Amino acid sequence: MPISTRLRRILAQSGRTTQWRLCLHLWAQKPCAVAAAAAISACGRAAHWDQSLALYDHWLRHDQPSDPAVLNSTLAACAHAARWVLALTLLEEAKRHHRAFDLLGLNSALNACGRAARWEVSLALLMQLQKQRLADATSVNSTISACDRAAVWQLALSLLYTHRADLVGASAALSACARGAAWASALAVLHAHRANAVSFGAAITACGRSTRWRFALQLLGDALKTTSRASLACFSAAVSACELGAAWEAALVVLSKAARDWPLDRTILNATISSCEKGWQWDRCLTLLHATDAVTCGAAAEACASAMRWVEALSLASRVDSVVATAAATRAKEDAQHAVHRRSGAIGRRAEKPHIVKGLKELLLQPCPTHQLQETVGLEAHVARIALENMAIDALAEPRLQKSQGAMKLFAALDLPSPWKRQGWCLYRCLPAPAAKVAGFDFDKTLHFGGTAWKLSSVHIPEKLKRLQQDGYTVVIFSNQHGPGRQRTLEGMRKEVEDIVRRFEDFRAFCGMELHMFVAVARGDIDDPFRKPNTGMWDLMSSLCSSPKVRHSFYVGNSAGRLGDDSAVDRGFAKRLGMTFYSEDWLNG
Repeated sequence: MPISTRLRRILAQSGRTTQWRLCLHLWAQKPCAVAAAAAISACGRAAHWDQSLALYDHWLRHDQPSDPAVLNSTLAACAHAARWVLALTLLEEAKRHHRAFDLLGLNSALNACGRAARWEVSLALLMQLQKQRLADATSVNSTISACDRAAVWQLALSLLYTHRADLVGASAALSACARGAAWASALAVLHAHRANAVSFGAAITACGRSTRWRFALQLLGDALKTTSRASLACFSAAVSACELGAAWEAALVVLSKAARDWPLDRTILNATISSCEKGWQWDRCLTLLHATDAVTCGAAAEACASAMRWVEALSLASRVDSVVATAAATRAKEDAQHAVHRRSGAIGRRAEKPHIVKGLKELLLQPCPTHQLQETVGLEAHVARIALENMAIDALAEPRLQKSQGAMKLFAALDLPSPWKRQGWCLYRCLPAPAAKVAGFDFDKTLHFGGTAWKLSSVHIPEKLKRLQQDGYTVVIFSNQHGPGRQRTLEGMRKEVEDIVRRFEDFRAFCGMELHMFVAVARGDIDDPFRKPNTGMWDLMSSLCSSPKVRHSFYVGNSAGRLGDDSAVDRGFAKRLGMTFYSEDWLNG
């Protein structure tokens, strides 16, 4: 029965939405192929793929004339639900019963395989279409999308460069590069095609996942210049890149730029707070909590725990039912009970302003009533407490800095044994080589005990290190030593450095393997960029060893901030890098 142009337009528009009840009503009033296709399409878009199949079966059982539009809509419904086996079965049945189908239906089947990440099946279908000279840009795009979802970025690039893919295919290839952290390939694709916001977002993600956060920020700047307004996804990808690169300052700058053009969502807020957490910026985490969820509170509580701000961590735990936040708050309070006595005691022994130290101790040891934990913490009081602590520490900084500068002149005048070199207050022994993944270790009390008459912390250490090397890891030692930075004579400096080099070389010779070694030798009371938890030693190694990937690496140390530990510098070093951390007990596992 013929239908009017107006009704045909209504059916087509309804089929492109999720108004499947309206389409079914129209189909009942005017049973025809257009109405059937619209109803099946609407059900598919509403995630009712099983109802789409029932409608298609009803169409066939009533001996309606064959029409490719009905099959195409059914295949599209299968594609929306990633039912690739069902889509291929429908195509096979249509071929066997000589029902009409066209390229639109074949591309829908390809799309179903792509959404299910079945790149092998997609590639086989594409090859069949090419043999029949039927493949078009949509066919290639669907296959590249399948490679994207399966993270087979090399094949996605091959299809992009050898077939007629358009901007959609280029965006899918960029997304595949992002999943595989192939930042260089992503940049090449971006420059070879006309870029849009989606393309820039994928390229920024690729740079971020390979810890190339500076490149990610450059791409964000290019996106702001090229497009009228970069999408919020571009800003979120840039913040995530800063998070993986432990660049919390850059993350805050990106967040402020995003806030000018977009209402901020939880994705970008969570990434920013996580970035600040890795940089131990607990106070900044708290200021970002105007739009919180469980993930946000968990990251903020973890930041407070790392800085031993147990009051703030407990307050966050009371705001949301989050296991992460509660665990972080508990750990923060336990750590604070031990660390606060030790730190305030050290300041008291050396400070020249006892009235500041007295006030500092009173504030640090002030108990927090339980009922206050159910309320929002008064940030002003805690900021004042931190300011007072900084006053006490800054009162000691100037004379220490002057002594450190004098010692640096002595350190720079030393002749080091080959192949040892120095950079600032860092001694290092590192042969330039690829280092895709790093097994990092602290030295004292992790691998090694004692001075001249030293011993291993575990008899299995040489075997474990060699096994890691066989598994493709570059074994690197990152150690804090403070002896050289305290020397005031050239002879004393030479003796300290020779002792450090001898201890590390003896350990390397005993293990019988090549080890990269980085030793921060500045005074422990100076905030030197090479001393853990600062990441200067890792940055120096990255410049020598082809930028190892943090997410594939791990770090083992004994200073984990536990009760009885001297500090938490090893855990903090790993956290700032975003790297997996293990205590020294890992060596006995």
